[in-house]
Amino acid sequence: MFALPCQFVLALSLLNSVGIQKQDSTLSNAEAMLNLATARQPLVHFATVNAPVKEIWDAYTTTKGIKSWMVAEGTIDLKIGGLMRSSYTPGSDLTGKDVIENKIISYDPEHVLTIQTVKFPDGFPFKNAILKVWTVLYF
Repeated sequence: MFALPCQFVLALSLLNSVGIQKQDSTLSNAEAMLNLATARQPLVHFATVNAPVKEIWDAYTTTKGIKSWMVAEGTIDLKIGGLMRSSYTPGSDLTGKDVIENKIISYDPEHVLTIQTVKFPDGFPFKNAILKVWTVLYF
């Protein structure tokens, strides 16, 4: 079977913004960039992956998939309101201060996955900005 490369798109948008916000000079460059992204002016990243869409979908939406390339430990409950829990710490029980939690906002199998970070590890430097961001993954 011949598989066409999957065009993969990542878009980050701020939920509560409609215009460009004034840049605060006390923010880091990364946090300022997140604050400037809006629904009208999202951060968009593209990648072409030479694999069938189903393989890319499974790599993002299954526990086996996310642990195969993304994180040392992880689990995902693929349903609206479900959580993707992950940690870069090998052996993590996914309940401690090292855990990242993304809530699933919406999905259409093998087409789109929308998530929002709702918990991040202690020491994460962009706490205020990340809580305003949601991620749309187009497959």
